[in-house]
Amino acid sequence: MYQSNEAIILKHRRFSESSLLVTMFTRDFGRVEALAKGARRKSSPMKGHFDLFTREEVVIFHRQRAGLDLGVEASLISEHENIRRSPRAFAAAGIIADLLCSGNMVRDPHEKSYFAAANALADFDQALKNGTGINPDLMKVILAILADYGFMPGLEKCMGCGEKAPRHPALSGNHGGIICRNCSDEGIELTAGELSILRHCATDSAARISLAGCGDNGINILAALAGYCRHMIEKPVRSFNVFFELNLPVRGSRT
Repeated sequence: MYQSNEAIILKHRRFSESSLLVTMFTRDFGRVEALAKGARRKSSPMKGHFDLFTREEVVIFHRQRAGLDLGVEASLISEHENIRRSPRAFAAAGIIADLLCSGNMVRDPHEKSYFAAANALADFDQALKNGTGINPDLMKVILAILADYGFMPGLEKCMGCGEKAPRHPALSGNHGGIICRNCSDEGIELTAGELSILRHCATDSAARISLAGCGDNGINILAALAGYCRHMIEKPVRSFNVFFELNLPVRGSRT
């Protein structure tokens, strides 16, 4: 069965001298693993397609019984070349790819996650052109994917005692959201300003978020989200480690 769909290329690896094994996230079918025969040949019409983090219109031959799907055709929608030139943006895009790969099964449709990822990659690319930061866009897409998978953290009150303005709040995966220090010492602690930014990212995905009040450009917020994702998805999102190595140190978790 031939299927045409939009897709974001998340991962690829060499399958043979001439072919690639491609992991893509499609608009209508979710994550798809497909063999792109001949994609590594210089003379192939698919040469140059299936680059990481590109957005493409693809034609897939879906094998309903057994075996890998086949990537038959591809045409570029958005190249996002600037992302592949920036180590920080490349690592941030890797976080999106890891979340999309880790949080669902093959061919499990998540249209909201698809468009959240597509918009975030476009925003990364534009931010790099403008010389502005990508961290707010990364926060928003992480929260959007978590929400789509049913893992959205509770941010409005302490998940233990219900206090709406907890002192020294921390984000805890074990508790499913914000927890105050009277209830638990788990998670990475956030300032009141950082919690406000996190709430803003969760409720207004279209807004431009200012990190003016964050001395570390929002890295501590992202570290808190990394710990939350690790707990909820039950496996490490390894691209977070690369991303943090390219940024400022994190203040650390509460112990």
